[in-house]
Amino acid sequence: MPPLHGTPGGHAFLLHFSEREYILFEFWKIGSLNGIVGSCLLVVLICILAEAVDVIRQYLAKQHVPQDENVNLEYGKITKYLKTTITSYRAQMACLYGFQAILTYMMVLIVITFNVWLIISVGIGKALGYFFFAGSPTVERILVTQESPPAPRRSAVMSTLTTYAGSQSSSFYQQPKTGYDI
Repeated sequence: MPPLHGTPGGHAFLLHFSEREYILFEFWKIGSLNGIVGSCLLVVLICILAEAVDVIRQYLAKQHVPQDENVNLEYGKITKYLKTTITSYRAQMACLYGFQAILTYMMVLIVITFNVWLIISVGIGKALGYFFFAGSPTVERILVTQESPPAPRRSAVMSTLTTYAGSQSSSFYQQPKTGYDI
């Protein structure tokens, strides 16, 4: 595709069906029909992997129930909070999240090549990943309907403040009765 004037790097912001493309890295350069087919298959696999990581993260999050939701951050209890906060579970979840973010940004960069074959490959890969990992009613029942951990209780001060603020705001917004109101 000939470079267009006025675009950064001569990149055309148009959808195209070209077989010649740089994908993500300088060494991932395709220039033939076999190259585009192989690249499309690799893109599909990247998308399936991203969906798998997402489902794994959701599953692990549902399996992990924190022992102490009501950690008080008073002086002297900060070390207890840090010990319960910095765990191997959280490190694993952070690594999985980072890996998933990298895969997602790779998919975005692949799409912004504006190559229609690669865009279709991303769509097919995401759909197949959903079909294989999250499209099953059994998997969705495990991920969605499993009982969530209880919500943390609010302190008495926060309850009082919320009640006070709610009563103040509700009286502020009340309209005076005019006799015409039904």
